[in-house]
Amino acid sequence: MLDKEILRKLREEQPLTAAETLRLDESLEAGASRAHQLLDGLDDAAPSYAWRSSLNQRLVSTKRHHAPRLKLFIGWAGGLTAVAASALAMVMTQNSAKPTPAPDHGPLAKSVTPSSFEETLVSSHLQGANQSSVSTVPVQSAYDQVFDWSKLDKS
Repeated sequence: MLDKEILRKLREEQPLTAAETLRLDESLEAGASRAHQLLDGLDDAAPSYAWRSSLNQRLVSTKRHHAPRLKLFIGWAGGLTAVAASALAMVMTQNSAKPTPAPDHGPLAKSVTPSSFEETLVSSHLQGANQSSVSTVPVQSAYDQVFDWSKLDKS
């Protein structure tokens, strides 16, 4: 048997000296043959089906049930996904279905005389309005003129 000092050190997880380690190894080797004899004497029978069944019943009764919460989460997630997809489809079809007509700017655009400051100002405004309504960059043609503010008569 082991003395009380070695058992106390083992219980408190303190380091053992070399002599104590040697005594511990000898006692374990001597006890190993006795433990082996005791284990060989035991029946090697599998647990009975009744015991297994009672264990399964206890495990089932202590198991937490997450199935209703999971089904509820999956239902909400699927519903929200469907709502988001339908809203996105509605926005896409409404924006792309209707072509935007060119705005009618009334008599102001028609009454301007050619090659005047007002004509350049109105044409640049109409270009900007058309660009914002179509949402594309207008293509500059050879006839489009950019107004040069440096040539403005300063009188």
